[in-house]
Amino acid sequence: MSNCVSLQTIVTSILASPEIKAKQAIHYIAPLFEKTDLGKKYALPGDDCAAFFHGDSFDLLASEGMQPDFLTSAPWRAGWSAVMANISDIAAMGGQPTGIVSTLWHHDAEVAKNICEGIKHACDIFQIHYGGGHLNISPSNTANLSVAIHGRAKHLLSCWHVKPGMT
Repeated sequence: MSNCVSLQTIVTSILASPEIKAKQAIHYIAPLFEKTDLGKKYALPGDDCAAFFHGDSFDLLASEGMQPDFLTSAPWRAGWSAVMANISDIAAMGGQPTGIVSTLWHHDAEVAKNICEGIKHACDIFQIHYGGGHLNISPSNTANLSVAIHGRAKHLLSCWHVKPGMT
């Protein structure tokens, strides 16, 4: 008897994951965005961040929210992971990250501090400015974290403009 798992089992498992299910809501807002000239603005579902032409380069903006269960089970790592996900989004579009801000709602000040320490540590390691952001501590809050990043790119990488032979 084989220990192999079928491809269908793997695909079904991935599609059922909370992380993938959370991304399916994009279809509600996707029609609001239209393909535009890369010389002006570029922000389409499917790419990793929005890009806005500015001078001789593009300003890149992205944000990432962390699952509340992750904030509860591993607060420091959730902060760190929010930075890493954002760095990845900027790099995937051909850019360099420049700065990060966070929006954090929590009911426990010590846990919130631990989350922010994770964010700050990742920013220090990758030499990205952490500009703070918004923090709300109240006993009635549920744990919610969103981290936004700014970056710059001379040339964009985009899933909508990939052609055979591009390197």
